[in-house]
Amino acid sequence: MDPGDLYRGRAMIRIPHPILPALTWMFACAATAVALPLDQYQGFLDLHDESRVTGRFTIGEDDQGHTWFWTPEGNAYFGIGVNKVMSSWIELHNSDAWRVTYGRSRWTWGEMQRERLLGWSFNSIAHLSTSGPRNDNYTYGDPRLYRRMQLPYAVTLFLVAHEGIRHFIPEEEYHSERFPDVWSDDWAETADLRAERMISKVRTDPHLLGYYMANELWTRYEYEGHKIWADYIIALDSDAPGKQQWVAMMAEVYDAPEEFNAIYADSLGWSITDFDELHEVYELRMEIDDAREFTFRILDRFGQVAHSKVKKYDPDHLILGTRMSLSQGAFGAAVEALAPYCDVLSFNSYGSSPRLMDLVHQYTDKPIIISETSYLGDDTGYSNRPYPRVPDQTQRGVSYRWAITEFASRPFVVGVWWHAFYDHGADESWRNWGLVDPLTDTPYDELVDLAQETNEMLFDIHSGEVTRSWWRSSLENGRMSPLD
Repeated sequence: MDPGDLYRGRAMIRIPHPILPALTWMFACAATAVALPLDQYQGFLDLHDESRVTGRFTIGEDDQGHTWFWTPEGNAYFGIGVNKVMSSWIELHNSDAWRVTYGRSRWTWGEMQRERLLGWSFNSIAHLSTSGPRNDNYTYGDPRLYRRMQLPYAVTLFLVAHEGIRHFIPEEEYHSERFPDVWSDDWAETADLRAERMISKVRTDPHLLGYYMANELWTRYEYEGHKIWADYIIALDSDAPGKQQWVAMMAEVYDAPEEFNAIYADSLGWSITDFDELHEVYELRMEIDDAREFTFRILDRFGQVAHSKVKKYDPDHLILGTRMSLSQGAFGAAVEALAPYCDVLSFNSYGSSPRLMDLVHQYTDKPIIISETSYLGDDTGYSNRPYPRVPDQTQRGVSYRWAITEFASRPFVVGVWWHAFYDHGADESWRNWGLVDPLTDTPYDELVDLAQETNEMLFDIHSGEVTRSWWRSSLENGRMSPLD
């Protein structure tokens, strides 16, 4: 039964789905899962550390070297959550459910979704979870919903705008929001305003896990048909602080104008006699080493300022990274630049190998969050591109289990967040992100059944009580995973 129907007071029709013989191992493993006693923050009472009783979420290792969040009551917590728990997709696309089922009440809607999530053994909401339609709260998430749902949550501060904002503002404004001059006073003031506006609303809530400083910063430094952040800095007026930083870097890298000219005179179209002449250069495709170095400096400056703004308004809660997109390609400069300013590094991973996280952890020694992952089913008829696609909802469940258990088995991974609660998209480009179909307001049973069974195993997997080797080999031999 959909646990939300307990709230609605009526049973939902369920259609049994065939289970392939190759999936028998799943249920054998799931049968070992036992509901564990939890504290009010969904922390595991079986793993308690009195020294971790702080009244807020913290992070650290247990005696066996496994890293966890620790709840305000000092109990171990592994985050398994959902992004975009948003009523707007029901409000916009299922007016009957919004009127009849929820009485047009966002609080009623929120209470039902909480029951659903807990019934499927999820324990968190995050990124862009809001109780209203797309508006200013859409950008930040609605703190009223966070408090109402009484689940641990992470807030995205958007100290630099996300790419999605390009659909709502003029192009020139988008470029300044997406690729700001991070050395400018204007951006520092904007970051301060955005940090204060959201942090002031949530910092006293004990369910708050911490803050993402941004979402999917443009970390690419390889051109490959795309502009990079440095291009927008080079295009600034000659007196812009970021432009001055770029000129200073080029003078630092190249000892003399002659050395610079040997590399850039042809593409520039002329030879400089003094580095100050670069203040009047507004377009230049840099060599890869120079592009990487300036990208590093941009992100390092972002990290410095963003960290200071968050800590100014909340010195106690965790900084959870920037939800770095692995799909952008090379991201070494970003990891190197941002790690010193984060308690946890966060990555949006679609089909990327969990082994990549091993390398990141070895390099940074930081805990890691998978802040976004998903697999999309082609049986819905949605476009689903360019994200990882599988044939149907059962295979979504298989892929969910494979990916989540792979990540959870890493002792340095402290949580994974599924993207998203509802299917959604723009115009005809809908994608099968969801646990729930908003057009019918019903869950994808095959997916959520396997997700629930997986979620109930995560304490044993992350603590090392259960090994993955025997079920992993069954899965890989069946070639049922889209990963690797």
